[in-house]
Amino acid sequence: AIFPTRIMLRQAVCMRGPDAARLFYTPDRFTRKRAIPPTVLMLLQDFGSAETLDGQAHRRRKALMMSLLTPDYQARMVACFEDALRARFAAWPGRQSVVLLREAEAALADAACRWAGVPLTASELEPRTEELAAMVDAAGSFGPKNLRAQLLRQRCERWARALVEAVRSGRLPADPASALAVIARHRDHEDRLLDTKVAAVELINLLRPIVAVARFIVFGALAMHQFPEWRARLAGADGAL
Repeated sequence: AIFPTRIMLRQAVCMRGPDAARLFYTPDRFTRKRAIPPTVLMLLQDFGSAETLDGQAHRRRKALMMSLLTPDYQARMVACFEDALRARFAAWPGRQSVVLLREAEAALADAACRWAGVPLTASELEPRTEELAAMVDAAGSFGPKNLRAQLLRQRCERWARALVEAVRSGRLPADPASALAVIARHRDHEDRLLDTKVAAVELINLLRPIVAVARFIVFGALAMHQFPEWRARLAGADGAL
């Protein structure tokens, strides 16, 4: 089935069915340009990222990002998160209250940076968490909230650019297999190093979605609170949760 319509006053064509799906997913038949509003793009992807490219440039960049999502990388990320979350657990008994979303975001930001080979001091964790979380939280908003997130994004990009430059200059030793080193030294489809800003954007595009998982952690905790019978089933026979 196929029919023309308008979406937000712009002409559009709607299709459905197996043939339409094959047409849509055939490479190089559609462009990603202007696919999402600029304010959303600037927070969740930014210009120059893999999601804004087409053709060979897109395929080359996508291969870079996918190379960092193998089972080995995933297992290392899980281990980093377990360590970060247990460290935060240890401080909870001395608090009057705990905001789970903020704790999960901080643990994930900590773990994501460790996983990516990004050095992060204790004093840097809070601003990095704030920046990465704001990008997710404000992506669908307009006005002051979105503007604040855009400013925090700019601050985060300055930090990420400095990391890329330090790795390239040799001032920051980095594990060659780390996400930071792989992105900093990646060459595009024309065998050129990525622009420093673009490399920083792609580094953030690995870290930010990890921090976004905090929402699912909170949803899971709420579900176990509302349906306590699931706690033991999810924890296993020892009922650790």
